[in-house]
Amino acid sequence: MQNNRLILWAIFGLLAFMIFNKWQTVNLPVAPQTAETAQVSQSISPAADGSVPAVNAPNTLAIPNVMATQAKTITVETDVLSINITLAGGDISDVKLLKYSESLEKKDVPFALLSSDPARLFVSQTGLIGATGQANFSHNVTTFNAEKEHYTLADSQDSIIVPMTYVDPDTGSILTKIYEFKRGSYDIGFTQKLTNNASAPWVGLNYLQLVQKDPKASGHMVGASSYTGPVFSMGEETYKKIPFDKLIENAPAIKQAGTYGWAAMIQQYFTSAWLALDGSAHTVEVAKLPGDLAMVRLMDSATVSVPVGATHEFKNSLYTGPKIKKDLVAAGEYKATDGKDGNAKLELTLDYGWFSPISALMLIILEFFHGFVGNYGWSIILLTFTVKLILYPFSEKGYRSMAKMRHLAPEMQRLKELYGSDKQKIGQETIALYRKEKVNPMGGCWPMLIQIPIFIALFWMLQESVQLRQAPWILWIHDLAIMDPYFILPIIMCGTMFVQQMFNPPPPDPMQAKIMKFMPLVFGFMFLWFASGIVLYWIVNNLLTILQQWLINRRIEAAEKKAKA
Repeated sequence: MQNNRLILWAIFGLLAFMIFNKWQTVNLPVAPQTAETAQVSQSISPAADGSVPAVNAPNTLAIPNVMATQAKTITVETDVLSINITLAGGDISDVKLLKYSESLEKKDVPFALLSSDPARLFVSQTGLIGATGQANFSHNVTTFNAEKEHYTLADSQDSIIVPMTYVDPDTGSILTKIYEFKRGSYDIGFTQKLTNNASAPWVGLNYLQLVQKDPKASGHMVGASSYTGPVFSMGEETYKKIPFDKLIENAPAIKQAGTYGWAAMIQQYFTSAWLALDGSAHTVEVAKLPGDLAMVRLMDSATVSVPVGATHEFKNSLYTGPKIKKDLVAAGEYKATDGKDGNAKLELTLDYGWFSPISALMLIILEFFHGFVGNYGWSIILLTFTVKLILYPFSEKGYRSMAKMRHLAPEMQRLKELYGSDKQKIGQETIALYRKEKVNPMGGCWPMLIQIPIFIALFWMLQESVQLRQAPWILWIHDLAIMDPYFILPIIMCGTMFVQQMFNPPPPDPMQAKIMKFMPLVFGFMFLWFASGIVLYWIVNNLLTILQQWLINRRIEAAEKKAKA
């Protein structure tokens, strides 16, 4: 009886965990918004053309409040990216990922990660802000000149440089924004080079920010279970998430200082992140803007002085692409001021949750099998076989215990009839029976308990891994990362759970027995909305369990017949 109760608690625990993760996605704790942080400016709402408000910077260096996203643009195309850069501001307003389609219905349309479309606005803004009396080179007052309107990475090139120049009409100072795009890379090099031709030193700071419309408000990515919103990590500080709905308009901005860090907007499968890897102190700010917009900004913690006639370079990088671990790790690599190699751990944006090590290992195994079979559906099946093989010693003992318990069921029923309502006596005799037959009633719980962390790890691995996005299996399954459109796999899974129950010992308590009979229906209903890949894993796991239990039961029955003979 205790065995079945524990199994029930394990099942309810799994259900509770899944519900908690859904709740946690939209109810994450938020860092305190203290009085020491910068205040959000009372800036205007976005105009009809998609203009974007911004917020005030510290030290009274005011970052302007609009950016015209409909300004004239130049285009850059590499083997993996198609990008629009506005001449007004010299900023990236659109990024399309050429290796990823918008949806299954729009296979020929590249996925738009950054977009100037007001309905799903997500843009980058950069610039330099001068102190009081100094020249500003912000994203809304600078109009740049470019050598060409179109830049294309030729087959013979490994990278292309896109320079854009602005000359201040009052001081003659020159700001050049330089983008570097590399073949096969989503990591964009970025330099702001200021030549001070004024009559006095220029004092100011460098800022880089991402502004995004709340996807729920825009209707983009509705239904995605993964976290979507601002995240950042500064030096030794922990990885922090600031959900859209936890930001308050006109409230103090959330701020964190450090070195070798980054500030990003993440979503399911993709991320855009500004990185500061030059060793200088930077500050991250996160704030809510009017018009359902959120902003995450990376900026210098202190002003920089550029002498008259001197040139200063502010070097950063922008990663905008899929959350592929090796690419994220490479983007975060840096050489520290002491000469040691370091990494800003941008791969933290690939968030697998509590069981990240297991999820990462499962992805490695999945990729290994995919290298042979070329199909992620069959790779998941092979992964299930591998997991079952690794866990075989634990599950073998558990299933043996369950098989013995099943054979003891008639004797336990006899004890119940013999002692009637004397539960204490029934319990004593049941324990004595277990000892005589050398049965561990708790042993049958192991197969269920060890599956819970495996299942959760697989759930988040499939949920976050862009490799599974739009990955087909066979027939009607065209995307293993989304639910089965016809609910065929959940129905099959429900059937396998009913068959599996036939091999388990019946609970002595009638109420528990009724609950256990309904559990396949509960799981089947819950799995209707799970990714097809997860349901496929569970089906194969159930089939292997049924086979294993059947073989164990046959061996035990054969051993009993031999003993009686």
